[in-house]
Amino acid sequence: MHGKSFFIKLQIMRNRLLNNEQYVIDIEREYEKMAKYLDGSVIKIGPNSETYINILDIREDSCEDGVGYLATKINKLMGFFYLIFGEIDEEEKSILEEKIIKCYKNKGITFEDKSLFKNETEIRGYLHLSGTARLQKGQKLTLPTVKVETTMSAIAQKYNMSLKDLMLLNPEIKDSSKVVKGQPVFVPIRPFDKTSTSQPNPTAVATPKKT
Repeated sequence: MHGKSFFIKLQIMRNRLLNNEQYVIDIEREYEKMAKYLDGSVIKIGPNSETYINILDIREDSCEDGVGYLATKINKLMGFFYLIFGEIDEEEKSILEEKIIKCYKNKGITFEDKSLFKNETEIRGYLHLSGTARLQKGQKLTLPTVKVETTMSAIAQKYNMSLKDLMLLNPEIKDSSKVVKGQPVFVPIRPFDKTSTSQPNPTAVATPKKT
């Protein structure tokens, strides 16, 4: 084993013991056995692979301050295409940017950050909540953004619903005692119908758009 390989594998072992997330680009498949031994995941990417990377995907944590999600993504994509194609003149760069913007626009994504989320969703069928509460067919959900740090209990009280029901609508929020500024939260536009006792059919609640 060469000195560099030994050092890298030693670092991988240390990071594993510290539960640090790490990624290894293994061109020569040198680390495959080690990944399996450490209960890691081996992701194979190639022409015949069923795994792929969506380079157009916009991650929630990818936005740069004062720039915006799409503008940030386009800057990163241009860097990627420079690596792929080498030299790109100004005309080619302009055409490439125009087509990227059009591609996102076809998916309803613009330079407005709010276009990345479905702001309002109609319930198809019923969503059964605690007790006899339920969202009715045709009722709307909205996705407001929290303006100041708050709690899920405070939001539930504002929209006349129980904390349990609000958490049901927002399973991605694990800590009900702290909702940070900028966090989107699903809430019903109209109050729950708590009078019906018929058994509704469950349905999925909307999630942010994916490219």
